[in-house]
Amino acid sequence: MRLGGPDRVIAAASLVVISVLGDSFMSAAETELELSSVVENELQSSIPALLCSVPGFDASSRVDDLAAEFGKPIVSIAIGSAEGFSQADRAINTAVKAGRWVLLKNVHLAPQWLVQLEKKLHSLQPHHNFRLFLTMEINSKVPVNLLRAGRIFVFEPPPGIRANLLRTFSTVPASRMMKSPNERARLYFLLAWFHAIVQERLRYVPLGWAKHYEFNESDLRVACDTLDTWIETTAMGRTNLPPEKVFILHIESNILWKLSCVEFLFH
Repeated sequence: MRLGGPDRVIAAASLVVISVLGDSFMSAAETELELSSVVENELQSSIPALLCSVPGFDASSRVDDLAAEFGKPIVSIAIGSAEGFSQADRAINTAVKAGRWVLLKNVHLAPQWLVQLEKKLHSLQPHHNFRLFLTMEINSKVPVNLLRAGRIFVFEPPPGIRANLLRTFSTVPASRMMKSPNERARLYFLLAWFHAIVQERLRYVPLGWAKHYEFNESDLRVACDTLDTWIETTAMGRTNLPPEKVFILHIESNILWKLSCVEFLFH
């Protein structure tokens, strides 16, 4: 009976997967998907990219990064209002001729409109550089035909602090973290560690926290940008910045407004 104990099932299953599929299969789940490679080599102008995620996870930043990486002009539109529908139609009509990218956010809020969009895509003859990206929460109301016609990518926070740290370090370039001053790398590690703790704790709501706070990668990106800005304006060539004070200052100014009870993490 001890061999079949619930506390041993996950560990035993992991060992079986590693023995059959290798270590790389397990580690792949902890690293970021090479979306740029898929878009460049596999995605076609007639196939929309569907970026599906769990509630509270914003995948639109991935598309913005790709557009900047490839130097592609992109139009971003939030779906959910009548104005958004007309803007999306105009943007698609223009982009299919000019070979531009279009990003439609939160399309799960308009399942009926997605039916019309799916029919519209079938009638188009797009420019070979045209790309259509749709971000959505995982939702059963999204039309099945649209899902079948597109390339689906699923994003969700990785379970466990280790996996979350590895995911963060795979998305933030090492060159960015290792820039002078020397304390920058330590500050990035503290930020990644804090983000991982918050993400892991959110899995156990309502235990610990009474409700679910939407801490996601968008918050992490803003935190990284704020941290870089603060360091650049404060360091002034110095390499002996006190990381603890800087990190606490950052938390108080950027995160505590969203979660007033987070101070207990530092005690």
